[in-house]
Amino acid sequence: MIEDDPVSRSSRVSVFTPDREGLFYRICAGLAAAGANIIDARIHTTRDGMALDNLLVKDGQGRAYSDRRMRTRLIRSVEDALASHSPPTVPRGAGPGRAAAFRVAPR
Repeated sequence: MIEDDPVSRSSRVSVFTPDREGLFYRICAGLAAAGANIIDARIHTTRDGMALDNLLVKDGQGRAYSDRRMRTRLIRSVEDALASHSPPTVPRGAGPGRAAAFRVAPR
C-alpha cells in the first residue's frame, strides 16, 4: 500500500507479509530499483510471524510519489522483489564478524 504523508512531503509504503530472512533487504531492493530514496523506516514483527514495514520514500527529485503511474511502478517493483525466489546477495565486507557485533533478540 502507498499513500501520501503530508507532514514529511513523502510517500508512505506499507508492507504486511509473513516475516522471512532477507525481507527488509528485498523491500529496499525493490524500492531502489524504482528509483526511490528511503528517508525513514519503521519495522515491526508480530508474535505470529508477520512483518509490518512502513517506509517513507521520495522520488529522485525529492518529491512524494503522487503520480499514479509512478506509484504503480513503485508497487510492482516491490512486489517483484518480494516474489523473487533467489536469496538476497550479501555485499562484500558485510561478513559474520560485523553482524555478530549487533546481537538483538526479537520481542
